[in-house]
Amino acid sequence: MGTDEHSEFAERVADLNKYGRAFNQCESVDEVVSLTLEAVTILFELGDVTVVKVRDGDLQVAGSTNPRLSAGDSPGAVAREAAETGQTVVDEMTSEADASDAGTTAVLAVPGAVVDEVTLVVVARSTAVESFGEEYVRPMEILAAHGATAVGNIRSRERLERARQDLATRKEMVE
Repeated sequence: MGTDEHSEFAERVADLNKYGRAFNQCESVDEVVSLTLEAVTILFELGDVTVVKVRDGDLQVAGSTNPRLSAGDSPGAVAREAAETGQTVVDEMTSEADASDAGTTAVLAVPGAVVDEVTLVVVARSTAVESFGEEYVRPMEILAAHGATAVGNIRSRERLERARQDLATRKEMVE
């Protein structure tokens, strides 16, 4: 990595950390999804981005800039592979089936996990990039990790609130 590339990478990481702080202010998974879509669109200059939420092994599109995908849709095979393996998947769209995907030349699916539990997958598609290299992969992994941490924190707060409500209900029953 040359000096210019190193400097550019450092700037991108600093921007990602700013988004990381913003993620921690989010009160809902929907806010995390919106912020993730914004970050990928602005920082990576990619217009086709999808965020898939993962809960108890169930995958569902949570948000997308792709007009063919809507919240609630089932994600594609690349997102499933990333969620199931917990590993980043880079697809150069070499198969005939992939090539028919509206001019897409490369797909990157990055899982975000808390400990070993994948909570989201960020999928980016490009019609300009032939292959997503480390200049995309590593920063996108940082972004997905920030998003996964935020989702994990939100889900923990939701569990605590349900437990608090359950305890209040039981207390009423005893009184």
